[in-house]
Amino acid sequence: MSWDWGFRDLGSSGGQALSPIAKQWEAHPGRSTIPAAMPALSSHMAADGGKSLPKHQAKTLIAITSALITTACNVESVQIDSSTIRDHRIHELTEIRSSTGCREPSHELLIDGREHVLVTVDVNEKGLASFRSAALEGAGASISDRCIEQIRLLVDDWMYHPFIEDGRIVRATVRERLLVLPLERRQRYGVFPEIDDVSTVTMTMRRTPCLGYCPEYQITILGDGSATYIGADYTLIPGQVDVKIESQKVQALIAMFRRADFFSLMDEYRSGVTDGSATELTFQVGDETKVVLDYLGQNVGMPLVVEDIEAAMDRAVEATRWTRGDEQTIAFLSERGFDFASQDGAALLARASLLAPETIVLRLIEAGAATHSPMEDVVGIPRYESNPIQNAVLRGHLYAVRALGESGVFDRSSIDEISEVIDYARQRRNERLLQEVLKYAPRN
Repeated sequence: MSWDWGFRDLGSSGGQALSPIAKQWEAHPGRSTIPAAMPALSSHMAADGGKSLPKHQAKTLIAITSALITTACNVESVQIDSSTIRDHRIHELTEIRSSTGCREPSHELLIDGREHVLVTVDVNEKGLASFRSAALEGAGASISDRCIEQIRLLVDDWMYHPFIEDGRIVRATVRERLLVLPLERRQRYGVFPEIDDVSTVTMTMRRTPCLGYCPEYQITILGDGSATYIGADYTLIPGQVDVKIESQKVQALIAMFRRADFFSLMDEYRSGVTDGSATELTFQVGDETKVVLDYLGQNVGMPLVVEDIEAAMDRAVEATRWTRGDEQTIAFLSERGFDFASQDGAALLARASLLAPETIVLRLIEAGAATHSPMEDVVGIPRYESNPIQNAVLRGHLYAVRALGESGVFDRSSIDEISEVIDYARQRRNERLLQEVLKYAPRN
């Protein structure tokens, strides 16, 4: 057991009280060490009347003493995995904001810079957390005392549902991962306007393309609940979809913009990265308009509430249904009389094979979507990415490969296209996938 974290925090004053005890414990761990702790602690506290220890040092003395007693009494902490931690976490994990990061020695936080800190805490039977240690993710750097103190303040508010093992509540050791970001940046002016008539409100979000498969689309939501999604490149459903949003959802969105003090935000938060997707948020009330550009903005001081608004806009119109597909996409198209066996249906399957979950591809094939080989002029994706069987192999979608093979897709493919698909299957080093391709591919 190492006590370095405790003594560094205690400093010379508190460290003198427990240093001999900890050294004795490490040499001869056991119950016999505990009695030795009591005179030393009493002597130290009596010497200065308890006045020389700041609050955080006093807490550290208590924590070390508690750890000694806990170990002596054989009360062991249970290590908890990350998925269980998520299920038990009551508090909300917040980021650490710092102008200089958490590295020691301190340095100016680089633009586009962010760090992660791994925080280990002990959780008692009541679910209350106490700080144990913190370290920067990755080797080669020490964490600053300033960040340790900031993390301690956060941990004071952490709480979990009690952890249970073998039918009993146990103490637990939990590790959380915190994001370290630059200080928030705002303008010195900007007042959120009064809204006398909600029908004068317009909220717009536009997402731009990136060097990958980022969907390009725009969402517009009016105060009366009318909303429009317009999909462009790398969306499953390109074009316009009109939806109606409930009044309370519109009011909730407006409240989010207001709580974010949207009109006091910078006009843009632009990271120096060059291959990402940007998001542009616009809030308009009558003649007053505010536009905020988020280009990986969290790296350069953008308040994270902006990302919360973006996610809420997506949820309001169920954007995933149109950009990538969900369990309601096929039903929506069927209700509107979409012809899955048409050329448009073939194009939809081509996009789905590249962008959508495998279940969407399977449902499209079941609905009769034409399984053509590469197509010309597929809206939203280039021709070289429009081959469903090739996309299914590249994404490792075994069941989609099987369904496409059974539909006869290889019969409509050229020899060169078939050879390319087989090469892709071999490159994935997935024997089941390769055998599935060879099962349906014509043999020369």
